Formats: sequence, C-alpha cells, structure tokens
Amino acid sequence: MNLRIFDVNQVNIQSFQYFFIQYDDEVIVSDLINYIKNILIPHAPIINLDENNIDKDLNTYLEANLFGDRSLLVINQKNDKNILSFTELLNTNTSENIFIIKVPKSKFTMKLPLNNYTTCIDATFKIYELSQYINYLNLRDQLNLTNDEVQSLEIVSSNNYLFLHNYLRIKSITPDYKDQINDQSIYNSFDLIAAIFSGSKSDFIKKINRFFETGNDPIQFNSLLFWFYRSVFRHKLNPNIDLKSLRLFGDMSVYCKKLSQKIHAKLIQKILQKIHTIDKISKGQDMQTNPVTEIKKIMILTHKVVHHE
Repeated sequence: MNLRIFDVNQVNIQSFQYFFIQYDDEVIVSDLINYIKNILIPHAPIINLDENNIDKDLNTYLEANLFGDRSLLVINQKNDKNILSFTELLNTNTSENIFIIKVPKSKFTMKLPLNNYTTCIDATFKIYELSQYINYLNLRDQLNLTNDEVQSLEIVSSNNYLFLHNYLRIKSITPDYKDQINDQSIYNSFDLIAAIFSGSKSDFIKKINRFFETGNDPIQFNSLLFWFYRSVFRHKLNPNIDLKSLRLFGDMSVYCKKLSQKIHAKLIQKILQKIHTIDKISKGQDMQTNPVTEIKKIMILTHKVVHHE
C-alpha cells in the first residue's frame, strides 16, 4: 500500500508493521514517526539503528529483547542499494516491533516489494500544498485552528517547518493559545518564483516583503529573474524548445510553461528591459530609484497575469 502524508490516519496504519518513509525534511518526518508511534505503540521507546551495521545491530537488539515489550525501530536509510537486503531481513523477523525505514526522496529510486504488513509513505509535498498540510494536521490532531490561523501559518512557516510544528505543539497543549504569529519564514529565490503561481495577492506580497527583509541581495535575485523570464520568452516563441537546453528542470520548467501560456510576448520583452534597468540601478547608475521596489512591481504584475486579476 502507498500513502501520501495527507492520507495517514489512525485507521489506515493500524494493520502495518513496516513503514518505508520517503522524505525531504527532518521536522516533518520526525512528526510523522511520533504520530505513528503514538497510534500503534504509545508507550514504546524509539530505537535508532545504524544502517551500515543493520544486520548485526538488528539481530543483537532482537535477541536481547526477545521477551521484552514492543519497540519502534527507526533506520535512517541513506543508500537505496541496501533496501532490498534489508527487506529480506524483515521477512525473517518474528518480533512484533514496528519498523520505520527513512529514505531521502532523492535516494528512493527502486520499487519496493510490498506485502500486507508493509506500506510506503511519501512524506514530501510542494510549497503550494503547505495549506493542505496544515489543514491535515489541524484535522488529525483536532487543533481547532481558525481559518485565519491556517492562512497566517501558511505565510509565516514556509521553509520553517520547525516553527510550524512548535506552534502546533503549543496549541495542542494549550487550546486557547492565541499568541501573535510572527513571520518566521526564510524564502530562497526559487520559493519566490514558485509563489507567483499560488496564493492570494496579499499573501504573495507578504512573501516578497519577507524575502527582502531577510537581507536577500536584489542583484542576485534580479539575475535569476533575467534567466527565468528569458527562458519564458524563448519558450513563448518556440513552445517545442527543449527546456533542458535552457537549464530548466523540475518545477522551474513547469513554471516556465505556465507563464509562457498566460503572458504576451511583448510584455515579456518589456519585463526583460525593466530587469536590465534594475541591474543598472542595483549597480549605482541610477540612485533615484529603489531596485527592490522595481523588482516587486515585476513580481506583482506577473502574479496578476497568472491569476487574471
């Protein structure tokens, strides 16, 4: 059985003993592991085992605890070449312990042999799914967050999931906790481009402001904008162009296609001209204009085009 993190609940994990979890954030996977433990064996200890000596360490632990209470055994699997051998080892296991095998998503390349006692959980999500994740936690843990709290948490906790989970942990202990949610998010340049394609205009502007408040260099970001909008322009002129030749991969290639479908070629040309002007401003050739202000204008204009505002 395969699950996404949004699907994990008390009912659908009850029948499993082995969990393969693919992840890209330690805070999120740690929260998920604790949730599984609290549902299946709430009073059990968490035992971390060394991947490199898994045969020896696992057998040693199982022999030493042959008649002991159940435990939750966590293996941080950094090399997917070891997964199959480890799966074979689990097939010989006769204990009732719960096993969780953590695998970084970038390393999770092979198909796992699943059985009735094993499931794979994808504990990753895109930035535009953050509100879905917060709503999932709200429902899962019965936190009774208001819509305003969910929206605020989405804005302030992007790329800072530690802040998100700490806030929710306090909320679970103190239901009436309503401390002001201060913006703790730290955005990188690619996050800001991704934000063009999701969220309301007001949320988007808050993310832009936060981006530059945390000291990001407008010259570097302006260079990224030039690379991205030039790629959009080239795709607009030739929709069949190989995006890899433009050094666009993954989400960035998706964003390039989306924007090229919604924006007029002449407008892209004007934006590229503005970016060139901003470069001069950033380098001190025009002291009367603020480069950050001009970059914000480009970003907000693009958001309007994408969302037909």
